[in-house]
Amino acid sequence: MGTGDCGVVQNLPVANSQCGNASGQPDTAAWDDSPWVTAVGGSIPNIDPTTGAKRGTDPVWHSGIFSEGAGYSSVFSRPDYQKGVAGITRPGFDVATGWGTINGNFVPSLVAATRANGQEAQARHQASYDLAALQHGIQFTPPGIGPDGMTYMLAGGFLPGHPVQMSIDGTQIATLTVGDLGTVTYMIDPSQLSLAPGQHTVQLDSLLLTMTGSFWIS
Repeated sequence: MGTGDCGVVQNLPVANSQCGNASGQPDTAAWDDSPWVTAVGGSIPNIDPTTGAKRGTDPVWHSGIFSEGAGYSSVFSRPDYQKGVAGITRPGFDVATGWGTINGNFVPSLVAATRANGQEAQARHQASYDLAALQHGIQFTPPGIGPDGMTYMLAGGFLPGHPVQMSIDGTQIATLTVGDLGTVTYMIDPSQLSLAPGQHTVQLDSLLLTMTGSFWIS
């Protein structure tokens, strides 16, 4: 199966700029193609939001040049765990959305129960807290330096292998590559960057996350 933001014609390491220019034929990134990788697509359960009843075939996510994609691998054979569904053929089945859809009749009751217990508000609060922690998770060692000193920047939570644009006070400084653990690092040398004494703001922009943090020069 091929998934992602660019359908089956994609080059995910360089993201959206390559959606229309990655290949002359339908292809998929290697990790989507591997039987050892779980690729999560963008099919949309076609159920009534009030009753949860099925309204028809599930559509796949599609917006302009961006879309879900699906297909059969020409490199890997069918893994053993999929042999049980090998004989399924097109009433109600397709490779992009699978076979059937979720029975959502329980959804209204579930929503009502979580709201009554305050669980929805708790989940939203926790998600907001976690996101804020990521957005302000840049670490500087040390956070304050002299004009001839340097500070080591470390930030995590990014997609491994992807580019991150680093800027200081709105001026782009470097393009960093995310490591295998989802982190980027940079040694900030104020004299090399001609930074004046005072507070300076670092911003890191990636495909899914923007982070900010500050350090001081005495």
